[in-house]
Amino acid sequence: MQVDLFVGGVPQGQDFWGKEEDRAYIEGFYVKDDKQKFLVQIRTLNYKPYCCYNYLMYRDVIAYDSRGGSYIGLTLRFDAYCRDILTIYNILDLVYKKYILGSILKGEKGKLKYTVGQFENTSAVFKQMEDEIVTLINNKCSSSSFASLNGFPLLGANCPQIYLYDGYTNDDLDTLVRQYGGVAISPYYKSKQTATLEQTYETRLLSAKQQYEKELQWKKQEYEKIINDNNAALSMAMKTLQEQLQTIASGLEAEVKRLGRVRDVSDIVAKIEEPLKQIANPIVELATAMRSFEHGENNLEEEGDGGMVSKLRHRTQKFLPFVLVVISFILLLYIAYNIHGLRSSRISSSETKVEETESKITLSEEMAEQPDGSQASEEVAKSQPVPGVDDVAINIVEYSGKGNLRIGTTYTVEAKNGTSNGRWKVDGAHMENVPDNRIKITPDSTSVSIIYAIDGKEIKRRELRAQ
Repeated sequence: MQVDLFVGGVPQGQDFWGKEEDRAYIEGFYVKDDKQKFLVQIRTLNYKPYCCYNYLMYRDVIAYDSRGGSYIGLTLRFDAYCRDILTIYNILDLVYKKYILGSILKGEKGKLKYTVGQFENTSAVFKQMEDEIVTLINNKCSSSSFASLNGFPLLGANCPQIYLYDGYTNDDLDTLVRQYGGVAISPYYKSKQTATLEQTYETRLLSAKQQYEKELQWKKQEYEKIINDNNAALSMAMKTLQEQLQTIASGLEAEVKRLGRVRDVSDIVAKIEEPLKQIANPIVELATAMRSFEHGENNLEEEGDGGMVSKLRHRTQKFLPFVLVVISFILLLYIAYNIHGLRSSRISSSETKVEETESKITLSEEMAEQPDGSQASEEVAKSQPVPGVDDVAINIVEYSGKGNLRIGTTYTVEAKNGTSNGRWKVDGAHMENVPDNRIKITPDSTSVSIIYAIDGKEIKRRELRAQ
């Protein structure tokens, strides 16, 4: 049986001691993935199987120049398999503390610092250490402790990690090596108890997470159902409200027409009241005069001049019916003329008022969609003069008029000769109101329509393309 010692580490740069044929393997441990470990590994070199026992120390090791990230490793390479794994670990731990700790590595400010810059300066120490290791193996291991490496698997990526103080025996470790081709032992690995607790915790955590996701999904479905129910109720309420508004609007229209007819009669009476008075006054005066005349006639008859008075009364009574007929005919013509004129005027006025009411309702609905709807309602109430279609122009400040608008680019739009109660409506672009009755638009479609309206009436429209 052949036993070889190798030493690897970083005293001042990576260094190596031992047979040159295994330099690459030893230098491969310069990867700090543990604080300290004992690695048993079945491997091959030049198609020959070996079993390597590696004692690796990373924790708090610094280089000769005080740089961090250093390490030191002792490797025993057997051309056979020694099943007394814990015995080999104890031998390497013993020689590490006897030959390395306190001489090659010394404590400094809580760290283990190299006292040499190169391993060639300690070659004699390493040779003496190798001789003592061989002696200890011969004393502590029997011939039955060794076996041929034929049939052993090579160590792969799934290397078992064992806590040093978990009570594993050589038989337990031998089973793992024969199954996986190696085993790693460290006082810094998780113990069985810790691993069991973590596994229990992870199981409970996974169960809680699944329960939470299940409840979350249920809550989400419940929330969506509530939203859908609310949307349906809202749609029904909106439909009912629209129907009520339509009923109210129809009733208002009928009431406007009815009030128009009532006011027609009132206006007719007011119109003919004064002319009737003017026509009636002479008749009343005539009747009064007749009564006075009759009274005077009686007096005259009493005074003896009855013949002349009788003739005057007779002539007046003869022409009075004709005068009354003429006056009545004139009065009827006047009344018919005023009724026809007022009815035509009232119908026209009622239609105009209905149109104005519908226009204001339309404008109110559009204003309800505006972010500043309350202020806009006050402005509409003030009602400024409406300019003509040819007076207003829609101007895009950042657009020369050539080519298309750019989708995603923001433009400022203003209405030349517009009024303060003018309102904008935009299709195919996002709209934002800005001061001075201007807006900012950001096209999000290839077709953009800009409409300027006053009191609900479209004054100007501009159609553009965007790309």
